[in-house]
Amino acid sequence: MIKETFIVPIYDCQVDVFVTKHVETVAEKVNYNEDCSGSEGLTLSYPLNPGIYCVIFKKRTLNPGVVAHEAYHLTAKIMQTCDIKYDIDNIEPFAYLNGYLVQELHKIIWQ
Repeated sequence: MIKETFIVPIYDCQVDVFVTKHVETVAEKVNYNEDCSGSEGLTLSYPLNPGIYCVIFKKRTLNPGVVAHEAYHLTAKIMQTCDIKYDIDNIEPFAYLNGYLVQELHKIIWQ
């Protein structure tokens, strides 16, 4: 299993990244109680620790599409925590953050 952490400086948050055989095993360890047995990936925020997020990937089905999908969820969670609303006339903050997250996840998973 891979477990690494990175910081998103401008939004002052931490992302814990897991690559594992079983998403549900890691999800249980971080107190996620929903059924995720069929999931290829999962993005969570820790309710008692705002600004710390967890992204779990299933090793067997990991691909760029799954990474982009979970990065999008992570982008939305970070922006929500920062109380930044999605606005079609100002989507650059979302696009830049999502690009940064995909890049950081890629480094952890494939480099």
